[in-house]
Amino acid sequence: MAEEVTAQAEFPWAKLGTDWKQVKGTGKVIASGMLAEERCAVSSIHVAHGVRYFMFNINTSALPDGHMFLGVAAFNGGSTDFQAPCKTWAFNPPTGNLYIGEKIDEHGSEQMKKHFFADKDESLLDRMPGSTCLAKVDMDAKTLEFSINGNEFIDAGVTLPDEGVRPFCFLYHENDSITLTEVDASGFGSGGVSRPSTAGTDSGIA
Repeated sequence: MAEEVTAQAEFPWAKLGTDWKQVKGTGKVIASGMLAEERCAVSSIHVAHGVRYFMFNINTSALPDGHMFLGVAAFNGGSTDFQAPCKTWAFNPPTGNLYIGEKIDEHGSEQMKKHFFADKDESLLDRMPGSTCLAKVDMDAKTLEFSINGNEFIDAGVTLPDEGVRPFCFLYHENDSITLTEVDASGFGSGGVSRPSTAGTDSGIA
């Protein structure tokens, strides 16, 4: 059965990039390409306290080193203005490094010293589709960690803002696709199997 898509953002997304599509009833989004006016999406899930886990499944990547950035953006008062000043923190699959941005519609600056694999030479270059990126958001400690393909969590070394954050992604190439799902912590970071989260999804509920 063909997937039913919509151009209107549905949960867990608050806003999609220009001409993006979302598969109805899921967190799967499909990008429209580098010429789109806006090339990102931001979630409607606001994490203000507690510990929450967000899984990004990479479905497709147009290039083996495609521009794909998966992580969280500052809550920024709930604004969905992708051009407004807004801090972002994201994992980049082909480099394995952290990127920090200043607005949602950009990938930001590479942090060469913050790598999310134990091996400094390892990344997801040439093996992005089928891979997973799990973001652990701890608003009690104001920390962000990533677990890639079930490996141990690695701390991003950043301090998240008091107002909280929401998941976001920046996808540069046409038909690049990821799926966002909130999951629980069971087994993650140690090669475990994902389970849907039972956490609340309203603003500030942990």
